[in-house]
Amino acid sequence: MPKVHIAFSIAGTGVPISASRIMSEFHFEEMILGGHGYEVVKSHRPDYDYKKDGLKIEWKCLMNENTGLPTKDPLKVLKCFNALKEHGWEVLNEETFKHFHNLE
Repeated sequence: MPKVHIAFSIAGTGVPISASRIMSEFHFEEMILGGHGYEVVKSHRPDYDYKKDGLKIEWKCLMNENTGLPTKDPLKVLKCFNALKEHGWEVLNEETFKHFHNLE
């Protein structure tokens, strides 16, 4: 069963929020191939170990709909990560992200 993770930081802030989940091969294939906007990508972290950290996933929800670039809207980011949480993902650094962006 693959472990997958999504990590996101608004450009220039250095304050990430992330989510991870272990899922069955069936659910993984459905997530990637099911047209839900998920894509496996290569991590930019130099110490990244996919066996330990899981497969890095990029999600269309975290992109600006007009430009296709990563969003700079912290409320949208939280909305996306809350949706993941509702589907059984473990969200990390949520409180730090909220505090930094004055969303408490």
